[in-house]
Formats: sequence, C-alpha cells, structure tokens
Amino acid sequence: MAHKELKKKFKSQGQENRYRQENRRDRREGRRESQQGVTLLMTLLILASMIVVVLSIGTIIINEIRASGELITTEPAITAAEAGAELGLFFQIRNVGTLSANCAAPTTAALSNNTSLSSCANYFLPNPTTADVQANAEQDYFLYNPVPPQTGSPGYTSVSIEMVSGNSATVNLCSYDVISCATSPDISSTTINNGQQWNSGSLDPTKQYEITILNGNEASIFSISDTNTNGNVGLPSGTILILTTGTSGNVTRKVETRLPQ
Repeated sequence: MAHKELKKKFKSQGQENRYRQENRRDRREGRRESQQGVTLLMTLLILASMIVVVLSIGTIIINEIRASGELITTEPAITAAEAGAELGLFFQIRNVGTLSANCAAPTTAALSNNTSLSSCANYFLPNPTTADVQANAEQDYFLYNPVPPQTGSPGYTSVSIEMVSGNSATVNLCSYDVISCATSPDISSTTINNGQQWNSGSLDPTKQYEITILNGNEASIFSISDTNTNGNVGLPSGTILILTTGTSGNVTRKVETRLPQ
C-alpha cells in the first residue's frame, strides 16, 4: 500500500515538473515573439522615415528644376523689358528713337528668340483727375506739352476745378513765365467754397499756363478736368511713367520707370 502511494506521488510530481518546464518554455517563446514584434515595428518606422526624407529631397529637387526652367524661360522677357526701359529713357533724355505717348497703342518690336517688346510713356494725368490737397497746402499744375521734344502746342482750351470736399480754396491762373503764381497771379484769382466750381474760361491752345490751388484750413478734394485740341488728355502729370513689356512665349514681364518732367 505504501509503495503504491509513493509511486502515485512521484507520478504527480513528474507531471508538475513537466508543466513547469512547458510554462517556462511558453513564456520564453512569448518574449521572443514580443521582441520580434518590436523589431518589426522599429524597422517599419525607420523605413517610413527614410521614405519621408527621400520624398522631401525629391520635392526640393523638382522645385529647383522647375525654378531653373522658369528662369531660363523668363530671362528673355525680363531682358527685353529692361532694354525697353533703357530705350525709353534714352528717348526721353536724348530724343532719339521712338516711344508712343499713347499706352493704348504702344510702340512694338519683334526681337529674336520669339521675344517681343512693347513700350509707351504716360505723360498725362487721367481726365478728369482727383487731387487731395492738405490743409493750408499749395498744389501747382503747369499746362504745356510734355511729349518730347516739348515744342508742340499744349492744346489746352479750358480747365475746370470743382471743390468736392473741404472748406474753401483760392485758384490762381497765371502765364507760364510768372515768377510766383501763388503770390502774383497775372490772369485771375478766384476763391471757391465746397461744392463750387472754378472755370478758366477760354484759353489760347498755343500758350502755356500755370494753375495754383491755395487750399484753406481744411484738407480738401478737387475734381479737375480739361479740354484739349490734342484729344482727351489730362493735365501734365509732372512725372513721366515709362511702361515696357517683354514677352517670350507665354511669359510676360513688365518694367515701370518713373522720370520727373
């Protein structure tokens, strides 16, 4: 009896030992599988990072290639526009060459490499134009022909000035050679108030004039219009705006050059 019980006891202990061994083996295999999963995850993260870096570098390279291509394409247009500005300055200063005074019909030229140039100069203000004059300030307008060689008839037959806002102002009309139109007007001097209009009367289109606005103690807005035998041109702007446009294929580049009259 004792022998049977001892044998049963050893048998149960053997099963328990095998269970423990199998349990340890299962845990080792579980840790190994967990480590393998972490390694796989890190590998995926590294691959993803490398892909992002490669895509970023590729994007930068593509953008640089596009920028270089656009530079090659736009260079003829930019060069043409800058050359046109130089020609415009040369015409304005030396009166050599041609330059349209009507930007609605500019001077055009066909260049090499499928490049073209158009240029014009704007010598006049819009007609009518708006003038903002500060309180107690002076605004001068000279009526002459600003288009080179500036020997043509000015063509102005009348000028009107309306005070749109403000308090009061004095408008002086003078001959072109008067030393100070603000203090010594030789033709007329008229005070107008808000909402009133000053008119020059009939002017000799072959003569040059000066108009001076002496504003009162409040900032004012004036609307100025004129009639001219040379067409619908405004008053001389005082600043020549030379506009040049270079075109190469589908690319257009513009240059604006301002020159005091």
